[in-house]
Amino acid sequence: MTLPALPRHEVLDLELRQRAREIEVDFLRFCDLAAELIADGHYTCFGYADPADYFEQRLGISYRSLRRRLTVVEALASLPEAVQDEAREALAELGSHKAAVLAPMLKAKPETWRAWVQRAAESTVEAIQERVSQALGLRPRGKPDAPGERWYRRLLHDVPPDAREEVEAVFAAGARLAETTNPLGVFLHMVREVAVEWQQRAR
Repeated sequence: MTLPALPRHEVLDLELRQRAREIEVDFLRFCDLAAELIADGHYTCFGYADPADYFEQRLGISYRSLRRRLTVVEALASLPEAVQDEAREALAELGSHKAAVLAPMLKAKPETWRAWVQRAAESTVEAIQERVSQALGLRPRGKPDAPGERWYRRLLHDVPPDAREEVEAVFAAGARLAETTNPLGVFLHMVREVAVEWQQRAR
């Protein structure tokens, strides 16, 4: 018995969804390679002082977009090794936008990754972004900047890309020690902490 052919719109939909998933899986592999190149500084072998120049000038890829995808790879690396392959498949299924939104939550609370993937699968990008922001205590999109936030974002923009994660970690620790969420307040606390020692050493 010959089964009736699928309508053309269903054929297109089926193949497009399959191809979209393949793109996500391939790009996660691309990000694995990109993360290794950045971490080991291999871009300097081609005469580039900054990884952004390597990706944009040599490969024609927006470094800003790549950094967003790299957060997904970094989040996967923070999960227990035994579940990383399963999580990679699940995030590829979600797509890059939702996966990038989930990345900070997966790094902060890796044990909750399955629950968050399930929530993301059932939510819009905007809805899951709001839930992640609330869970992490981040400023919701559209809300006016808190004191010092614009300065802090500019600082992160200006530091070398491979140092941003370290700067963010130091400011997070400083916020706890200084008991303030104002990045300028954290910076001033850092200055006061090292001021006397550095002034003595500079004499």
